[in-house]
Amino acid sequence: MFKKVAINSFAVGNEFGSPIGIALCIKLSCVNHSCKPQTRVVFRNRAACLVPTNRRKPPKNFDTACHSYIDELQPIALRRKMLRQKYQFECNCEGCCDENRNSRMEAWNCGICVDGWMKNTQGANCELCGWDMTPDHYETCRLAEEATKNARITLQRDDVPLQTRNDLAEKLIYLMADTLHKYNVLRLPVLRLLYGAALFRQDLENCTKYGIELLDLQKQYQYKNDVAILYHKYGLAQVMIAGEAWESAQELLEDIHQPMSTIYGDEAQVVRNISEMLRLVLDKEKPKEKFLGLKDVNVDCWCRSGDSVFLGESRGGVFRLTQQQDDDYWKAYQKSLASLHSADKYLFSIGEDEETTNSLLKIWDPTQVGEKNAPQLRRVVRMSPLLATSAFPASSCAVHSSLSAIAVGYGDGSVLFYQGDVMGEKSLSSSRWLRIRESSVIEGAVSGLAIAFVPGGKTVIFVITPKHVFSYVLENRQVISKKKHEANGATTDCWTFDESTGQLIVASREMVYFYDADQSVDIDGGVGRCLQLGRGHDKLQLVAAGQYLALLTKQNALIQKDAEFMTMMTVYDVKGQYIGFSCSLPNLCRLFVIGAQMLILGKDGTLSELAEKNLMTKLDILIKKNLYDVAIGIAKNSKDGGEQLKGIHRKYADYLYGKGDYDNAINEYKETIGMLEPSYVIKKYLDGSKLAQLCVYLEAIHEQQKDNQNHTNILLNAYARRNEKKKLMQFVNRVVERKNCDMRDVFKILVDWNYLPEASLLATKFEMHDEALTAIIEHMHNYQMAVKYIAKRPIDKALEHLEKFGRILLEKCRAETLVLLSDIVLRGAESGAEIEKIFEIFIGDSQAAQEFCAQAEDNPQLADWCMELRMRAYDAEKTTPEEIEDQILRHLTPENTSKTLHLAQIFNVSPIVEKILTKSGKSRELMNYYQKIGDLPKIVEICKNCPENQRQKMWLDALSFISKSSAEMCNEEMIKYLLVEIEKSQVVHPLVVLEILSKSQNLTISTIKEYVINWLKKQESKILKNRKTIKENEKQMDELDEHIESLKFNAQVLQVSKCSACDTGLQLPTVHFLCKHSYHVHCFESYTEADTPDTCPACSQKSTVAVEANGGGTVAAGTVDQRAAYSKFKAELATCPDAMELISTYLERGLFNESGKGAKVRRHVAQNLTNSASQRSSTITNPFDEDDFRSSVSRTMSTVSTRSTVPQSTVGQQPRNPFDEPAAGGGGATVPNYSNPFGEDF
Repeated sequence: MFKKVAINSFAVGNEFGSPIGIALCIKLSCVNHSCKPQTRVVFRNRAACLVPTNRRKPPKNFDTACHSYIDELQPIALRRKMLRQKYQFECNCEGCCDENRNSRMEAWNCGICVDGWMKNTQGANCELCGWDMTPDHYETCRLAEEATKNARITLQRDDVPLQTRNDLAEKLIYLMADTLHKYNVLRLPVLRLLYGAALFRQDLENCTKYGIELLDLQKQYQYKNDVAILYHKYGLAQVMIAGEAWESAQELLEDIHQPMSTIYGDEAQVVRNISEMLRLVLDKEKPKEKFLGLKDVNVDCWCRSGDSVFLGESRGGVFRLTQQQDDDYWKAYQKSLASLHSADKYLFSIGEDEETTNSLLKIWDPTQVGEKNAPQLRRVVRMSPLLATSAFPASSCAVHSSLSAIAVGYGDGSVLFYQGDVMGEKSLSSSRWLRIRESSVIEGAVSGLAIAFVPGGKTVIFVITPKHVFSYVLENRQVISKKKHEANGATTDCWTFDESTGQLIVASREMVYFYDADQSVDIDGGVGRCLQLGRGHDKLQLVAAGQYLALLTKQNALIQKDAEFMTMMTVYDVKGQYIGFSCSLPNLCRLFVIGAQMLILGKDGTLSELAEKNLMTKLDILIKKNLYDVAIGIAKNSKDGGEQLKGIHRKYADYLYGKGDYDNAINEYKETIGMLEPSYVIKKYLDGSKLAQLCVYLEAIHEQQKDNQNHTNILLNAYARRNEKKKLMQFVNRVVERKNCDMRDVFKILVDWNYLPEASLLATKFEMHDEALTAIIEHMHNYQMAVKYIAKRPIDKALEHLEKFGRILLEKCRAETLVLLSDIVLRGAESGAEIEKIFEIFIGDSQAAQEFCAQAEDNPQLADWCMELRMRAYDAEKTTPEEIEDQILRHLTPENTSKTLHLAQIFNVSPIVEKILTKSGKSRELMNYYQKIGDLPKIVEICKNCPENQRQKMWLDALSFISKSSAEMCNEEMIKYLLVEIEKSQVVHPLVVLEILSKSQNLTISTIKEYVINWLKKQESKILKNRKTIKENEKQMDELDEHIESLKFNAQVLQVSKCSACDTGLQLPTVHFLCKHSYHVHCFESYTEADTPDTCPACSQKSTVAVEANGGGTVAAGTVDQRAAYSKFKAELATCPDAMELISTYLERGLFNESGKGAKVRRHVAQNLTNSASQRSSTITNPFDEDDFRSSVSRTMSTVSTRSTVPQSTVGQQPRNPFDEPAAGGGGATVPNYSNPFGEDF
């Protein structure tokens, strides 16, 4: 957290540039850094602002603005190091990329020219004269640079005595004189220290010297209107004024006045100070003496115009004084001056040039200066002839600012009015003057006039005499009404008029009266308000300046040294209703205003300015005096006071709270809404005795729509705690109308405070039906109402309610709830709603479930859920197996079989699981189920009764289950019974059985002992039988060998006289075989198969029958296809319980032997076949003889070979396995090259 604050905080500076703290601003934290900043951060009251450094090229928008995080007037290496250490980034801004600027910041002096500079690298050249740096100069400059860098830290340490640092800086300045360029930024820390030290010693000469050097250096790298330069100029100007360097100070002040005013506003104290110094009322020629330019001037009348004030004396002279204290004088009249008035840019005056009465109205143009510094006289009008019947001179005049109306008053009380273009060539002619008031010597001379234009084309003219105040309303050059006001009249200086507002202020001895021109038009109007300002004292002068009203009163001097009377000056803020300033002056004075500047002219000619303090200063003074109500009034009436107003209210509220005035304090806290965190106030008023005030505050927050959900909740709880039900419900209704908060929280509060009917009504109105039912059921306990409420809801919503509240309703009002459930079931069946949700309410209440199922089970949509309910009842042992079978199976359909089975397995309904799996023929699934529940007898039973093709797998699964079962499951008798059944089935080899059971951790030898002994006995018996069979087969083989020898070497007599096929006498042509069978040719062709054309049909049939009779154990030569035999062998091998026995049978028949008798016979016959064919090919010419020979040979081989003939191409090839699969191309069988007859397929 500290790191975040350190990185993102800003130094808060006051309007004088002095740091006074730090602040965080999320928005300003997003502004990027630049070593050549476009903006500076300044603080205007509580607002942080980004001020452009170059007003000619300000940033386009906030996103492109940048400012400097550090002091950018440092070498680039040091800047980057500081940014890297504190802000963790490498700077590559515009300033860092400006190589020329960075080089100048670290430049060295040229050894020849004065103003030239060169880079701080060896061998550099002067940028001005081109001089090459010498090695000696390089070393000198380098040492000076290193010394300055090393001393920088020491110069900035406050713990080092100032004098020590000053001495070090003076030595460095001497060292840098001929080495570091005057614009090298390494000089800045040294110059700053010398400037500050000189200021501390009040050494104005050196302070000015170092200040100017600092300013020149800053100007090289910062813009003219950069805030940093403006502040330095401001401080330097003060030093120059103190050192009497007025012209230089004035130049600096004039440079910074406008920029500082733009940044901080005219009301800022720093701007006022600058203006004060510029407007300092000192004679430039005699600066130590006060301004005495108006000494001995007897001011009888005055008026202001722009930035000037015109002061008239009774002897006819007029003084013009400007804001810059430039004064001019001219003689306006030769005898006397009665009145001055300004309108637009012109000055109007009434006076006498002659001894006799001959009043003149003169119009001056102050913008045009004539002879003797007098303004140009534009016109002169003789006023006495216009009132021929009167011998009194003109005493006052008034001109409207639009120069369209003028009024002139006389000494006898008469008033003339002219309406038209006052400055026209033919204007002010005698014929157009209107006499609106007749002579009244008793009233005295007219001491004041004021003209106001009001809506409706009417004109109001106020006439002030020493005794009364009158108002005349004119329309179409006719006086339509006249009023005499209650004011007692006033002298020439005791009234003021504001043309912009049409308000006339008249000061009499007792009261100060306020009249509005608009009210004077009304018949019943004209009665102004009055204030007791300066009551009981003679009024000397009344002056209005902005919102202030300055009043001079004549009072007896408390110290009667030089005069009997003194002047009491009081400045009132009428709107704010407070006295802004009050003081006593030893002599009678005059007040006048130049612009916004109020000046006091003493009797001795001294001129003083009454300067208004800035808003913050005034507020601080008032707050320190606990005058919070006055401070609030000032802030409200100030254009910049809005930012401070809430803060004042907060302080005022804290003050009142501390005094125990909680009611008024809460009223002040109400004014802080939007600024002050509400939780601050709420914590103060959470005490039960202050809840009334807390309600007032929270009501105000809601009225201003600054509330959140927490505020609403607190206010509701406060109302409820105070038992203000009426206010509570009214507020709830307002909240309901606004719909800006969570109604569930409101509902909860109403329920907590036991406003149950209102809570349920609110929930119903906002469709919070769950909350409404919660109130009805859990708080009001009105279950019948809840059932009716749910019955009126849509089917889908009713189902949701029942899912939540159904159980308690079943418990509290079972009959009504069951009726509701039945109705919802019927409605849901029609609408297709998911009515299955309601069945969850029956969990744990089997009786209710049974009752409902009896009603709803005929509904197809509910059948499955009724099954679940009934199964839950069975699981809870509420029903018998017979009942559950009857209830479930009669609703079983192919569509719901799977779901029913799943439910039955979940709830362990064994009868249903067995029925479904048995009926479906899913022996394996049933086996898994029995294994899951550990029912070993059922496992044995299902293995016995399963289909034959699954029996082997089933027994193996049963054995695996036993091997993995626990000791409790291993029932010895049951396992013995299982082994007996396995032995009977003969589908699992005993070795496999023993291998599986050997993995069990719980079986003992005694369990399988009997099974092993029986198997060994059977094996022994089988071995004896096989030995006997072997002997018999060897005997048969010997007989076959003898028969073969006889066929090969003995003559065979063929004496068959009948055809073996048709059993008729043989007739040529005939076919004879060595097997003693003979055929007619046509009979032979009829019975011979295509693939065995040289085989005896009768013998071939016998061979096939022999193969089938032997169960595939033997293969007759020439009759069984090799591929079919191989496929049959694989099938037998896959299904055989004892694979080794099957293989041994084939081996016993010699079908896989590559050596032995069978192979020898095959090789011998093949060789004989080849030799005989070659021998007879040269001697036998009859082709049938050769065929007979081949037939005889083929028949001879028919007992040992699988083919009746051996083609020539196969002689000499390796013998092939007759059980190999055919080749992919569909040709003859291809025997693999490996000698193992089982190969990879085994």
